[in-house]
Amino acid sequence: MVALRVEVPDDAFTAPILGTERTGNGVVINDDGLVLTIGYLITEAETIWLTTHAGTGRPGHALAYDSVTGLGLVACRSAARMSAPILRVPISNRADLDDDVYRHRPRRARA
Repeated sequence: MVALRVEVPDDAFTAPILGTERTGNGVVINDDGLVLTIGYLITEAETIWLTTHAGTGRPGHALAYDSVTGLGLVACRSAARMSAPILRVPISNRADLDDDVYRHRPRRARA
């Protein structure tokens, strides 16, 4: 996990609703420092700063926002050097290109 601090211009379309200073979290999902986060954090971002739990920080930039899922991607080429753990997501070879994919983990019974 990394923390995101985002600044948006005052005249941005989303600024009156979502604010010009936004904070949230993201997950590093590959060795290149790609970060998955919630999309509204990075919508119209002017500045993105990523910080690990250890306090190491690096700049990032918004790559994509998917309005269907509400998720966004942030690039940080040096995230691997930030000692941020990478979330390894298993890839299934049973899904077709247009399939919806969800991973469900049943709850364990409490003792």
